[in-house]
Amino acid sequence: MRNSKQIFFRLSIYLWLTLAAFVVFATMFAIYVGSEKRIDEAYEQRQQSIELGHELRQSSDDLTRMARTYVITGDPSYRKHYQAILDIRNGRSPRPVDYGNVFWDLVLTHDQPQPPAGPAASLPERMRALGFSDDEFAKLSEAKTKSDALVRTEIAAMAMMDQAAPPLETRRASAIGMLYDEAYHQAKASIMRPIGEFNRMADERTLKLVRQSQEQANRLRIVFILFGLALVFLICLIRRNLMAILGGPINDIHDGISRLGRGDFLSPVAVPRGAENSVLGWLSEAQKKLADIESERQQNQQRTEYLLAEQRTMLENELVGILRLKNRTVTWANPAIEKMLGYEPGEMLGMPTRQYYPNDESYREFGASAYSAIHKDHLFRSQTTYRRKDGCDIWVDVSGAAMDENGQESIWCILDVSDQQRSARENQRLTRALRLLGDCNMALFRAGEEQALLSDICRLVVETGGYVMAWIAFAEHDAGKSVRQVASFGHETGYLDKIRISWDENEEIGRGPVGTGIRTGITQINQDYRTNTAMMPWREAAMKRGYQSSIALVLTSEQQTIGALSIYACEPDAFNADEVRLLEELARNLSFGIQTLRTKERRTAAEAASSAKSSFLANMSHEIRTPMNAIIGMAHLMRNGGVTPKQRMQLDKIDAASEHLLNIINDILDLSKIEAGKLTLEETDISIDSLLNNVASILSARVSAKGLALRLDTGGLPRHLRGDPTRLMQVLLNYANNAVKFTDTGSITLRGRVIDDTGERIQLRFEVEDTGIGIPYEAQERIFDIFEQADSSTTRAYGGTGLGLAITRRLAELMGGEAGVISTPGKGSTFWLTVWLGRSTGIQIKTLKPVSTEAPEAVLARDHAGRRLLLVDDDMINQEVALALLEGTGLVTDVAGDGVEAIDKARTGGYDLILMDMQMPRMDGIEATRLIRNMPGCGNTPVVAMTANAFAEDRARCIDAGMNDFLSKPVEPAVLYATLLKWLEQPREPS
Repeated sequence: MRNSKQIFFRLSIYLWLTLAAFVVFATMFAIYVGSEKRIDEAYEQRQQSIELGHELRQSSDDLTRMARTYVITGDPSYRKHYQAILDIRNGRSPRPVDYGNVFWDLVLTHDQPQPPAGPAASLPERMRALGFSDDEFAKLSEAKTKSDALVRTEIAAMAMMDQAAPPLETRRASAIGMLYDEAYHQAKASIMRPIGEFNRMADERTLKLVRQSQEQANRLRIVFILFGLALVFLICLIRRNLMAILGGPINDIHDGISRLGRGDFLSPVAVPRGAENSVLGWLSEAQKKLADIESERQQNQQRTEYLLAEQRTMLENELVGILRLKNRTVTWANPAIEKMLGYEPGEMLGMPTRQYYPNDESYREFGASAYSAIHKDHLFRSQTTYRRKDGCDIWVDVSGAAMDENGQESIWCILDVSDQQRSARENQRLTRALRLLGDCNMALFRAGEEQALLSDICRLVVETGGYVMAWIAFAEHDAGKSVRQVASFGHETGYLDKIRISWDENEEIGRGPVGTGIRTGITQINQDYRTNTAMMPWREAAMKRGYQSSIALVLTSEQQTIGALSIYACEPDAFNADEVRLLEELARNLSFGIQTLRTKERRTAAEAASSAKSSFLANMSHEIRTPMNAIIGMAHLMRNGGVTPKQRMQLDKIDAASEHLLNIINDILDLSKIEAGKLTLEETDISIDSLLNNVASILSARVSAKGLALRLDTGGLPRHLRGDPTRLMQVLLNYANNAVKFTDTGSITLRGRVIDDTGERIQLRFEVEDTGIGIPYEAQERIFDIFEQADSSTTRAYGGTGLGLAITRRLAELMGGEAGVISTPGKGSTFWLTVWLGRSTGIQIKTLKPVSTEAPEAVLARDHAGRRLLLVDDDMINQEVALALLEGTGLVTDVAGDGVEAIDKARTGGYDLILMDMQMPRMDGIEATRLIRNMPGCGNTPVVAMTANAFAEDRARCIDAGMNDFLSKPVEPAVLYATLLKWLEQPREPS
């Protein structure tokens, strides 16, 4: 065997070497052909070089000949031929066919043009195309240059013949002299010298190239012959090794194989000496082994007959049932299978096996898989359900094999595994129920919508739990107490379209598992449709679809039963106690998920309503404040324009009414924002002393007008706190204004003190005490409700909307405190509130900035006249009001109607300040400000919002967009002038 492996190895090497030699042989042949081609190319280049030198010399001679002939004869055809030669040489005309040999003889004889031999090309271009060396090209160029100089002489001589004077003979003599004098001959000779040198150089170069190509071809011939000889040698080696492998002539090998194919194992195969490790030797070994096998086969046949007799005895056992079938019909059955299926001895013979299957579908499916396997000579084994003679079903383990080639006859072993299968199914169902519980819990975590959750649960019950169908129903509270299907999944869901279910105990369709479960709130189990009388209304439809047992699991929400989850199985007694406990836990989790989603849905709807309310309030603020700005602004302009005393009184009434209306609007919007949960408090450093002093300062004029005394009691209050100074001042002013309104004599006291201190936060109590009319006890709590007053007479006498105290209480609650009143009718009232404030470092305190006594409008006109402003507003009346207010300041104001126009003007305007509205068509002020901030030169330009959107979040949006300040409409002129002055006096760094 080792020698044979070596022979095969050598043969493989020789084959690969032969292949490599053949590839090299072919490659060398291609290279040799290429070298022969290069010899031809070298000869061709040599010939073309000689022809090119000859053509240059010939063209010079032809030009001389034509010029001389023309000046002697005066025949214009020679001048035409002269020009034709010149055009061919310079590449203006193509070379004619056979130009170097007979062309001019033909032309002069027949005087007719010849066809071109190719495209036009000048002599220098043809020189470059032939790849001349630099020296060769220089010689030809020298000859061409001298020839061109001689051409100029010849053209001059021919041109002399064309002159009108002197006489013809005189001109001819002069022209002949130019073409035959010593200078002409010297010039002619100078052309021929470089041509001769070129011919010599080109001849040497091309001859050398030809010789080199021939030498290379000779070397390649030698290599080509050597590789050819090597290839022949390798072929001889291959033949020798092949004969060693075969071990003899092919006829001997064929004869030995034929004898073995006929079953002749006794005739020996002759093997030459030394050829034991050849094909012929292996054939001889195979013949000997087959002879041994034949002898052993005969011995095995005898043993097989003995075993068959023994097997017949084994087939009669009572543990394993055995069937022999032909075309799925029983041809033999042992006593064990007859007893297993409940038949009498011999009763099963000739019986089709369809009798043993519960239905046609299981008969077809099992037969298709079983016979497909045994037709392929495979052993088939599986478990299925067999039906006994008495109609009961048992689980059996079936294995079988074919007894003939086409699989028509087969043998089958059947073992009753009902007990094991029942135990395994219960464990499997319990495992699937656990997995189902986990998957459903994951679905509950991911759920975002109730209907999708219900559909997912039904799908998981079927796909993960292995049940045939699941559906969810909700109880309707109509007259018939009907049940409404909301989700389903699984086999034959059309079943639900054909049945009716109620949860009314008085109806037969209300006493099933679903109706009873909804009515009682207890899980209902139906273990068998065939025996449960309560399932009569649905039995036929369920059995038709393979439903044999079901369970109805109760669903609750907010401690009330809302429906049921029904699950169907394809076998009776499918729900054991452990499985039921897991499914009940699933139902409880689903109930929790439904309740959570419904709560979330209600919360989302409430948030959407709150958001819509907030948006509505913002729009209302904008729509109300915009015309209010026009009213107040126009009244201010009319007053400044000069009016009569009567008109001034009327304008004062307009101002008072506008201010009153604006206060009402602010109160309504504030209260609406609080109710919508959209009001946010500022957190900044404040000084309580300064805040109370400001309140007193605001009240001082009204208090003095009524002859009242105003007192402050703020001893012991901390100096540095953090909170919302605007809202705190609002509630104190609300209390103080009411005190002034309802007090005719006596005094008003503003009081503040600390009532709790946690270290980081401090609780303060503020009181406003008056000596006014007082409030009846029964009305003291009611007056903090919306639109409430102590009594209707108070409303008529003093006015008011009843919103101020409601806002005060809600603001106090937002600041962590409370609000209330202590009052005695006829003696006065004490309104109080508590708030929680944070401690401050005291570094930055929000106090009123001292202002100059000089009017801001006058400072603007004096110090900033001529500075440029851009007013951005889409309302024409508000534009008119703003322009009129700015007219007296000396500021130069441009107007833009929306954000798009504002960007265009800001790009080229070079403005010192921009007044920007928020709500505008095409582009609002927020987006316009962001874009302006990114424009070159506009990064530090002050942008002040002047808008009817007056909420705190509107201010925050403006500041976030890059605006510097915020003015809410209606704008008081003094506030407008002060704001303009503030930002125009700010130093601006380069952007």
